[in-house]
Amino acid sequence: MSATHDPLLEKIRETLRAEAEGLDGRTADRLGDIRRNALSQREGLFPRAAAAAASFRFRAVLAGGLAAAAVLVALKLDSPPPQQRFAADAPMAQIEILASDQELDFYRELEFAAWLAER
Repeated sequence: MSATHDPLLEKIRETLRAEAEGLDGRTADRLGDIRRNALSQREGLFPRAAAAAASFRFRAVLAGGLAAAAVLVALKLDSPPPQQRFAADAPMAQIEILASDQELDFYRELEFAAWLAER
């Protein structure tokens, strides 16, 4: 149910209109002046507040963008260069091992033996 069709609000509006019509001229003029003064102050405040909010939003988005860019640059500088999957100068023995049909257990033991020989 919308606020404009609410029976209670309609009754309040009717009562306030009836009371406003019963006011004397001086009171009605005074209330009109107060209303105009309040509306003019409202018009003067909201543009400044809207401009301040827009400026804050712009600064927040700018700061967030700069922070994100700084993080990306730091991550890029910190990361190691990508390794090539197959090096052009790989020893021929390694390529032959990969191409052979023998089981990998043999090569694991061979790798261990080579490591042990180096010590």
